[in-house]
Amino acid sequence: MREAALYERLADARVRCDLCAHRCSIADGERGHCGVRENRGGTLYSLVYGRLVAHEVDPIEKKPLFHFLPGSSAYSVATVGCNFTCRNCQNYSISQAPRDHDGLIVGEEVSPSQVVAWARRAGCRSIAFTYTEPPVFFEYALDVSRLAREEGLKTVWVSNGYLTAEASDTLAPLLDAINIDLKGISERFYREVVGANVRPVLDTIERLVAERKLRHGGHPILNMGAAGAVIERDPAGNRKLTKDKSISRIDGLVALTMAVGSVAKVENVVATSPWDDPSFRLSA
Repeated sequence: MREAALYERLADARVRCDLCAHRCSIADGERGHCGVRENRGGTLYSLVYGRLVAHEVDPIEKKPLFHFLPGSSAYSVATVGCNFTCRNCQNYSISQAPRDHDGLIVGEEVSPSQVVAWARRAGCRSIAFTYTEPPVFFEYALDVSRLAREEGLKTVWVSNGYLTAEASDTLAPLLDAINIDLKGISERFYREVVGANVRPVLDTIERLVAERKLRHGGHPILNMGAAGAVIERDPAGNRKLTKDKSISRIDGLVALTMAVGSVAKVENVVATSPWDDPSFRLSA
């Protein structure tokens, strides 16, 4: 158990977790939506720090990442818990374990240094936080990532993207690659199947693309295209993703992100395009 990062103390011993977009307000003795972060006397704790339920060697393509260290292996780790309740979850036996077993937290005690040592011994070039949802073991993932960086290992997240801006900014300096699963574009689908909202996921994708925090694994063509992505401000001061006027083409990833915003507008997921919403702000 470890004191959680990114939370605020409120009145009457309540706390608000600012890690994911649920921003749970948690009473003393209760847990957040993920089932693994608990308020004890006005202090929020992670109950899964160092409690691994899975640690395996996977091909990097299983994450799946195509242009990031192709042909290499990733040391994959996970704890129980998730901030989604997807009705079609492939790994429900571990992601939903606390909900299905009266809050029971299971897992093998493994230190961050041990994960790094196992990864090196297995000949892996990266450590992947995957299988469940990395934000639920955020503090542990960060500590592993710091040690991994010292040993020359890359870090990979496979995430649902339901992050706050604060979490994204904290994570970014220690992140080498991320696969964000956009599970659908319908607000109804997210509400009924996932147990969340689609807009925060779009915000995370837009933020990471616009801040150039997504990596292409050194692929020269994709990196050249991404270099043409720029951020401009409209008259109202909002940041907007666009391309350098001197570049004839824009990176496919950036184009996809802009297209997602347009589809969201057409499908009435949001009232306006995310780039036109005056309330939308990207982190500095």
